[in-house]
Amino acid sequence: MLDKRTAALLQTINLSCGEGRYRIFTEEDFLSQMPNFLDRGAGKEQSEIAARVAYLSENGYIEVKYAANGMFCVRSLPLGKSYCEREKERLAEGKIWLKYFMSTAFFGGLIGGLSGALIVLVTLLLLH
Repeated sequence: MLDKRTAALLQTINLSCGEGRYRIFTEEDFLSQMPNFLDRGAGKEQSEIAARVAYLSENGYIEVKYAANGMFCVRSLPLGKSYCEREKERLAEGKIWLKYFMSTAFFGGLIGGLSGALIVLVTLLLLH
């Protein structure tokens, strides 16, 4: 599983590279498409982007044709595309489970409250 920043970088590449085509990116392209992507300062962005691109390439998510002087010619591979699709599905499934648990908690609380009120009402009627 990729960390948030590497997954965001992969998502940017997937959205920009259609049908397995190569596209040239600059470091500024990655930074401008992903606000707050990296901690800015002292040129750390460039080395961090290069390291993340290298990681994605080494693990078969993308193919790098060349990477030099802050320029990257990359394309997304099937593993990279499927990773992003699985993440979308996982998020959608998580939303469904969240709705299920929230509705269960709501109706459980409602039924519990009504049951408690009914018990108190019956008890008061029996005592009088």
